[in-house]
Amino acid sequence: MRLKTFSIMFLAISAACLGSERLTTRIVPQSSAEKKGNRINCWQPFYVVLTNPSKKSYSIWRSGSSWSEQLLSFEVVDSTGSNFLLQRKNGAGDSNTPLPYQLKSGDQYVIPVVFDETWIGYPQNWKSQKVELKAIFEIKEDKIENDPNAVKIARENHLWIGRSESESIQTVLEIKTGENKLKMKQFLDKEKKK
Repeated sequence: MRLKTFSIMFLAISAACLGSERLTTRIVPQSSAEKKGNRINCWQPFYVVLTNPSKKSYSIWRSGSSWSEQLLSFEVVDSTGSNFLLQRKNGAGDSNTPLPYQLKSGDQYVIPVVFDETWIGYPQNWKSQKVELKAIFEIKEDKIENDPNAVKIARENHLWIGRSESESIQTVLEIKTGENKLKMKQFLDKEKKK
């Protein structure tokens, strides 16, 4: 009976948070040049920018907890036309407590992304190549409704529920090959010293 009460309560939260409001999502690659095009290297961060274009404030789960680790994924179409989905492994977050972040009207939230060992889904024998890349940011009802603490935090913070996809960009995507692992380690070691 208690689970049913939480489910009904969560549906009321969802109805209030969903509406027709959307977040916009945009990929910002590491480099973009007219002649060379976009480039994303696994050893350096690139960014995904979420924007709240509505007149209302909403919250999202912010980075750093297990609740946020799989909200962002990437749909990739490689040079052969094959599709695959890159997403974070379970257990990649630092905390198991949902951490809300308020997005007021017009606000942006910037998510730094490094395709390190916490990301899965790319094919074996990956070769750096030009791809179509789309970011998908999604907060699903069913992930929250079975956790009374998450339901409470969602209700108190007007959690946005939905799916937002960026436009696809063409970019050269370099992911975790032998030489890239060394470059990634060198880059991350350098960043830690700052």
